Formats: sequence, C-alpha cells, structure tokens
Amino acid sequence: MKLVLFIVFLFFTSTGVIYFLNVIQYFLISHKNNKNEHKSLILIPVSGHIENIELLTRKYLAKYKINPYFKKTNIIFVDNGLDNETRQVFSKLQISNHNFTLCNKFKAYALLGEIIK
Repeated sequence: MKLVLFIVFLFFTSTGVIYFLNVIQYFLISHKNNKNEHKSLILIPVSGHIENIELLTRKYLAKYKINPYFKKTNIIFVDNGLDNETRQVFSKLQISNHNFTLCNKFKAYALLGEIIK
C-alpha cells in the first residue's frame, strides 16, 4: 500500500514540476524582446473556381491565429487564373486580415525578395 501511495505521489510531483517548468518557459519566451525577428511565410497557389474557398481559408486562418507567432506569418495566395467570384471572396477576406495577400506570381516573387532580404 505504501508503494502505491509513493508511486502516485511521485507521479503528481513530477507532473507538477514539469508544468511549473513549462510555465516558466512560456513567460521567458513570450516576453523576450528578440532583435532578430523571424518571419514565416506560407505560399499557397490557387487557380480556377474553388467552391468552398471562404470556409477553407477561414478555417486555415483560425488555426494559425491560435499561434502567438501568427502576427509574423505572411500568407500569400498566388493567383494562377482564378475566376471572378473566387477573386471577390479573396478580396473580402483580405480586408479583414492584415497578413493575407492575393497576388499574381510576379508580385509574389517581389514579396519573397522583400521578405528574404
């Protein structure tokens, strides 16, 4: 019986220590002012008529808004021949999201060049 209690105590103690270290790590990393800003880029080629593009895009954006580093992530949709309806949906989505861009491939090359510099 003492062995079972010792194992349970050891389990909860080790879980508490790990949780405490994760909390300390979160505060050290989240409040750290790093001069070397790392930006990430997501490049997605789109073409034709995409029926449920608004649902897919909003789901994708919601997934990345949970990430605290999402503010540094640029999402670029490369237009490879979209129809007018899908392009209008993208333009409406672009107004509400600051890190969301729809452009042709030549403008995408220019944006990549700016981000890489």
